[in-house]
Amino acid sequence: MVEVEVRTAVVDDYAALFEIDQLGTWPSLPPEHSFDVNCHEYLVAVVDGRVWGFLQGHHDSTAWAACVVSPTPAETWTFSTVSYFTVHPDARAHGLGSALLREFMTRARAAGSQWMTMHPAE
Repeated sequence: MVEVEVRTAVVDDYAALFEIDQLGTWPSLPPEHSFDVNCHEYLVAVVDGRVWGFLQGHHDSTAWAACVVSPTPAETWTFSTVSYFTVHPDARAHGLGSALLREFMTRARAAGSQWMTMHPAE
């Protein structure tokens, strides 16, 4: 296991996120001119100063309406969703993904979330 720093992404991280995103099955990042770190929460996994993975999600009590969730939670429940989550293929199996998920879950709890979803892709 390597030493991983997980932090909130900043606009200057976009090029690294875009590079990693393009290696995925369903690239999801918006164009650089519309990349807004205030719209979703973006967390990055950094090793030795380089971004190797990221997680995009949000803590929004109305998020369940846009997802297929069973059972459907009550509308009053606070709900966190992982929208996209990936690690560069060269950095997998070193704990970066686990570190990203742990930090997101910590933030979900702090936001008062009672549910959290993630719909994994193959």
